[in-house]
Formats: sequence, C-alpha cells, structure tokens
Amino acid sequence: MNCATGAKLHVGNPYLWNIDLENFFPSIRLPQAQKVFADVGYKPEVAGFLAQICCLKSRLPQGAPTSPAIANIVFKPADEKLDALAKQANLVYSRYADDLSFSGKKPIPAEFRKRVFNLIEAHSFRVNHIKSRLDRAVRQTRSYRSHRECGR
Repeated sequence: MNCATGAKLHVGNPYLWNIDLENFFPSIRLPQAQKVFADVGYKPEVAGFLAQICCLKSRLPQGAPTSPAIANIVFKPADEKLDALAKQANLVYSRYADDLSFSGKKPIPAEFRKRVFNLIEAHSFRVNHIKSRLDRAVRQTRSYRSHRECGR
C-alpha cells in the first residue's frame, strides 16, 4: 500500500489516530532480517550473508532500498493483528512505513488505544508519542491534504 492509497481509506471518517513508530527501520535487527531470507527458502549461511548486506551495524538502515520490503515482512504479523483489532472496533487501519493510522465514525476509545500500544510493544516496536496524534472531527479537506503530503 502506498501513502495515497492508505490516506484514501480514511476519507469520510471524522475521527483519526495517527501513530509514528520510533526508529522503525533501526528497530529491526539482523536476526529478523536473516529470518526474512530464511523463510523464503535460503540456506542459513546465505540468509545470514544477505541480511548482513541489508543491515548496517546489525540494524536495518533508514534510506536503504531494501529496508522497506524487509520491514514490511517483519511487521506483517503486527499488521494482521492491528487490522483485526481495528475491524473488531469498527475502525479502519492502514500503515505506510512507520506511520500507522486508525479512523472511524465514532471517537477512538482509550481501551482500544491501550490495546494497540500493547500490541506494538509485544512486537518489539515503540511508539513515538511526540509525533503521534489523536484528531477529532477531522474534516475531509484534511484527508485530501494528506494525499498531497505523501511525497514528504
């Protein structure tokens, strides 16, 4: 999913919660990258070699062309759980890199937000609370503006 596709999912929902994951790419370590390659069938020594090529100081670097694909695979189990949690709460979920968004027709409950925080931490990621925000009564124009901001 690209940024614009993700933003379109939230158009028309008056309540929006954006979460930024702190140090998203560097939070992914060499063993996780190695597992990505092993899971698609590479022998352990080849998976280790490929992971070392993709990592810098045993972490996934921000800005490397391989980092988004590896990060998406590593984060997929969390994505699936977050999406299921959102659906149970009648909310829409999307993610673009380290930016997670939830939206809905009703205010996003504190208990739901707590469950999201716990799930993110259970997958060894951290929320950057400074860059995260909960918006009420978001106007449609704001969602359309988000489409333009995708290029950052």
